[in-house]
Order: sequence, then structure tokens, then C-alpha cells
Amino acid sequence: MFHRFVSASMILCLSALWLPGSTMADVIVVTPNDSLTDAVQGAQAGDVVQLEAGDYHLPQGESLVTTGKEILIRGTRGEDGAWLSRIHSNDASAIVHSGTAAELELEDLAFTGVVDDVAGTDTPVALYVYRGRVFVRDCLFDECLAPTQDGAAVQNIGVNTSELTLFYDCTFRDCVGLYAGGIYQWKTSTMFGDTRWPVENCLFERNRAEDPGGGGAIYTSRYGARVSDSVFRENSAGLIG
Repeated sequence: MFHRFVSASMILCLSALWLPGSTMADVIVVTPNDSLTDAVQGAQAGDVVQLEAGDYHLPQGESLVTTGKEILIRGTRGEDGAWLSRIHSNDASAIVHSGTAAELELEDLAFTGVVDDVAGTDTPVALYVYRGRVFVRDCLFDECLAPTQDGAAVQNIGVNTSELTLFYDCTFRDCVGLYAGGIYQWKTSTMFGDTRWPVENCLFERNRAEDPGGGGAIYTSRYGARVSDSVFRENSAGLIG
């Protein structure tokens, strides 16, 4: 069973703001032998779901649904920087965050998996965001294979300019999608102004879009990507059609 802790740092940060009757954020520690789904479902606003090193295999067709949860899901890194907490998904997006004003944060996680028996084109391997907002930091998207889905690793569909996914210090490698091997962002309306979603200090390596109109690493429509300090190596598109 996973365990809840109140970290010392949180006590120091929150003690000055604590009022009688209020609750303090927890650190929920999860191991590969625990139910990651139960840990996420049980998390409350402000909680940290901390994944210990290991492989977390989600049941086929099942996702971690974070709608309405303003939490941080964080993995473990090795001394050499290697990602040690790896989430495996199979014919479903590992995380679904939709229709919510709650901001989700993902940090130090590795995602991998295959989507090859799903109808439609909106099931990326790692993260699906529909009218939500997610901050992704220091995550690895490795061999996310979804050649019939619009984006292999991440898809973000929004209406307002605030409904987007933001990327910092992430790595995308060997991912295959229909229009983007890495990130697919689509805003359904030209209303509500314009925005530039950040891709900062990221690495895109050997990702592929199957459609000739796609982008090997990134595909964006009606959103503008603000890419800075990022590296693109051997990404490709246009292998079908």
C-alpha cells in the first residue's frame, strides 16, 4: 500500500499560513507494487504523488485520470540523471487531464508504450489534455509508438489561450505518430486571442510523423510554439501518402 507523509519542507513552507481547520498537503509515496491509480485518485489539491524507482504498468486500455486534480506527479532520478520511474501504457493515454481549471504538474517521469488498437486519432501514449493546463518538467518520452494517432507522445486540444501544455527540460526520442512524434497542440477556435506555448531546453531525437503534412517533432495549429534552447536531431515526416 502507498503511504502518505507530510514533508518537512512543506511544514516549513505552510506553517506560517496554516489556519485551524485547514489541511496540509501530503506526499504520497508509491512503489511499483502499489496501485498508482488508487494513489492518484486519492490525491487532494496540493498533494505530491511521488513514484519510487521502478516500472509502473497500467492495465490495457486504462488511464490515470487527473481531471479536477491540482497535484504534482513526480518520479525518481538517478545520480547520473537517468529516469528511474517509468510509466508503461497500452492502448490508452497514460494520463488524461480534461475539462478542468485545475493545473496538473508532471516532473521527472518517463513514459513509454504503444497505441495500435484504438479507434479515432486522439489517444497519445503519454498525455492527453483536453481543455486543461499541464506543466511538464524534466520528463522523458521514450518510444511512444502511436502511428495512427495525431500525436504519439502528447496531445493538447484547447479553446482558450490558457488551455495548453507547457514543456521544460524534456526529452522526446524514438516516438512515432500520425502528425507528430512528439507534441501535437491544436486550438479549435481562432477566438480568444493568440498565445505562444513554451518548449524550453528540450531535446527531440529520431521522432517521426507518418503523414507527409506532419512534423517529426512538433505539430501545432492556431497555437504558436515558443521554442528556445532546444535541440532537434534526425526527426522526420512524410513517410506515407
